[in-house]
Amino acid sequence: MKTIKKLLLIALAIIQAQQLTSCGAETVAALFIPLISAKTWTDQADATKQHTFFFNVDEDGKAKSNFTGNENIEGVQDHFEGSFDEEYIEFTYTEINSSDATKLGAKYTGKIEGKPNGKLMRLKTNKGTNLILTTD
Repeated sequence: MKTIKKLLLIALAIIQAQQLTSCGAETVAALFIPLISAKTWTDQADATKQHTFFFNVDEDGKAKSNFTGNENIEGVQDHFEGSFDEEYIEFTYTEINSSDATKLGAKYTGKIEGKPNGKLMRLKTNKGTNLILTTD
């Protein structure tokens, strides 16, 4: 009789485990949390490394956030605003102080690469030249 009870308990445990796995429980993928602020990003096309970008994230350490930023070029700053959602990033230029006034309103979209924290951004634009930004 004890053996039958043990077998019934084992069978019940197996049935419950099967029900749990078939009721829609999914494996949750790890979130990508890009750490783009507090870093100097450089334009890969600039051999002098004087063309830099900075991002000021509203909610650091989150997978999704808004940010403001600036591009330092020609001794002045052009400003942009945007957001990221894990590895996807986009921003739009809102104020131009450099000689390239055509950037005003330019939107850049792309991906942050180099997990776990992001070391490279590949960005396409609706105006001008695409960008590849890197950081150490």
